[in-house]
Amino acid sequence: MSNKMEGIPLVSYREKWEEGKLDYGVGIIGVGNVANWAHLPTYEIAGLNVVAAADINEKALEVAKNRWGIKKVFKDYRNLLALKEVDIVDVTVHQKWDDIRVQITKDAAEAGKHILMHKPMARTYERAKEIVEAAKQKNVKFLALLRGIIKNKNQT
Repeated sequence: MSNKMEGIPLVSYREKWEEGKLDYGVGIIGVGNVANWAHLPTYEIAGLNVVAAADINEKALEVAKNRWGIKKVFKDYRNLLALKEVDIVDVTVHQKWDDIRVQITKDAAEAGKHILMHKPMARTYERAKEIVEAAKQKNVKFLALLRGIIKNKNQT
């Protein structure tokens, strides 16, 4: 484990029974707050290979490079999507840029990348449906990360 998580007790989440491909290349689009306190630490703990990051904020890219050791960083997410070594794209762009998030996700599907998207998927059902249809058409897996939406069992 690198010194990125220094002082934090870590537990390996990879059990011995796991088999199959575990060395996917992850590209993360949007490396702001949620990426730094949730997604990137989780990838570090799990031993996943984050190969590239994209963000319009140069300071965020600098943190991605220096703190997390991500070697390939881009201001234009399409450069990340063009990388052969990126198998999975994690979209953590803030929800206030809904149109951009939806377009990024559709472009990722078009590029043949599997997609993890931080909640919410989209502002409307119609926009969410566009994302699902794009993933289906290109036969890529899509997961909207909804952790924390349901706070207790009475909210289901």
